[in-house]
Amino acid sequence: MMRIIMMSLSFLFAAAAAGCAATTSTISKYDAEGRLTRVSETSQSVVSSVVASTKDKLVLVNDQSMAIGLRALPPGSSTDAPSGTLELLFGRNDRVLLTVPPAMPAATVKAMASVIQASRAGEVNVSATGITAGGDK
Repeated sequence: MMRIIMMSLSFLFAAAAAGCAATTSTISKYDAEGRLTRVSETSQSVVSSVVASTKDKLVLVNDQSMAIGLRALPPGSSTDAPSGTLELLFGRNDRVLLTVPPAMPAATVKAMASVIQASRAGEVNVSATGITAGGDK
């Protein structure tokens, strides 16, 4: 009876976690004056969508997110854990993608190092006239 209950709970948690996997991203595009020109939603990876739409442009994408999971092994289902286990899994994504067009001056590429560091600290300011990092003026 206990095995049936544990298997039912495992199935319930798996079904609930499967609903968390589907995500959509909203991509907003602006013209040179800063006016919104297009909004689109996609279920693809944000990184691949942004890279495809910004070919031959300087692109900085920073993903800092958390990943959470649950793993349940019912009692008697494994010789490694005969009494069963319930594991909570936590993780952190920290990815930065920088694409640089071939014509970009080397000085601009070197200056992006401070922008990347500031983006990880949440200190990036973007305006219609440019991008600044941290204390840059």
